[in-house]
Amino acid sequence: MTISRRALLAAGMTTSVGLGLAGCGSGGGADGRPLAVTWWGNDVRNSLTTEAIDTFAASRPGTTFAPQPGEWSSYWNRLATQVAGGDAPDVIQMDEAYLSEYASRGALLDLAGKVDTSRFLAGTAESGAVQDITAGVSIGVNALAFVVNPAVFEDAGVELPDDTTWTWEEFRATAAEVSAKSPDGSVGAAGMFTNPKLMQVWLRQQGTELFLTDGRPGYDAGLVDEYLQLMMSFREEGAIPEPSVLVEDAAAALDQSLMAQGRAAIGFYGSNQLTALTRASGAPLQLVRWPSTTGRAADRQAWYKSASLWSVSARSRQPELAAEFVDWWVNDPACTRIVLNERGAPANTDRAADIEAELDETGAAVAAFLAQNEADLGAAPPLPPPGGASADATLTRVATDVLFERSSTSQAAAAFVAEVDAALT
Repeated sequence: MTISRRALLAAGMTTSVGLGLAGCGSGGGADGRPLAVTWWGNDVRNSLTTEAIDTFAASRPGTTFAPQPGEWSSYWNRLATQVAGGDAPDVIQMDEAYLSEYASRGALLDLAGKVDTSRFLAGTAESGAVQDITAGVSIGVNALAFVVNPAVFEDAGVELPDDTTWTWEEFRATAAEVSAKSPDGSVGAAGMFTNPKLMQVWLRQQGTELFLTDGRPGYDAGLVDEYLQLMMSFREEGAIPEPSVLVEDAAAALDQSLMAQGRAAIGFYGSNQLTALTRASGAPLQLVRWPSTTGRAADRQAWYKSASLWSVSARSRQPELAAEFVDWWVNDPACTRIVLNERGAPANTDRAADIEAELDETGAAVAAFLAQNEADLGAAPPLPPPGGASADATLTRVATDVLFERSSTSQAAAAFVAEVDAALT
């Protein structure tokens, strides 16, 4: 989903307009209101987040919360509506794709000096910086990765790929072979090509970025056309599902996805999502490196990213309590022992060391994958500029049009460039 930037502007989302506070009722912080906290996730995250909130509240008598969990597919439209309507939650789980959009409109509190990031992994504190403010604080560090289901490979009689050497061509051939040798309803790869993060991966291997440091797009229509042609080559060889299945999978909750149902051999996720996927599928899923154009893992252009960030509404009635909650979340051992690495490895290196021995098999596998990738890491991409989040929904739509043969790849590429350009102005 993407924010309607024009809708936000029309609603007066600027520093001169009060944004309000979500939640109502008695109890809570200094003004008697519950502290409203919103996040996206799944059943695993909801349970852990609720436990963490309860632990914080128990240590501060009289503090109450108004939790607002949601799912990614509807989260951003709901948040945009809340902010535009003056009903923003106090504490907001934020994604890098949307951080500049909200920060540039004065919707987020500057957390500099309010949250201690002195023990953060190098480079992670900066992930929340927009212009001259700290608009968000990294909740956890992860890496984008392919998730594979060894059982699907075994049932198809296909060997797992060597993720240190495979190319996009080998990825396509492997996924197509799994699809051809699997029962009806199972596929080699889930429909990852409509995900702009995969296009970001591919663009970096072409020597550019989705957005450059000055906010301009790093692509042109020719590069987008090449990417969409790559997607269609996967579809034509049967490596990814029929378009109708792709659309359904894109809209499904994580626990209803093809990967979670054991119907796909390969998916594209954040490394921190392995826990929820493993629990949902009941299978021992694995993280592997995505392919490169050269067949060398070091050329993948991988990077560490903030799995998500905590931000605080600039119009929170309880900014001190909201900032205290964020600081407690990222720095207090009591919180880390609850959430472990479900939202990524703790950015605080002391807290990350604290939980090493407490991780279950899946959590330990995520930590090992991050460590194995460290030698191949490049610089993180620049944050999308205000309006840049429109690339998400726009790519999904134009790529879907291509898959359903409603548009050629060149027409879709031109439409993508034009629509994102319009959103950036």
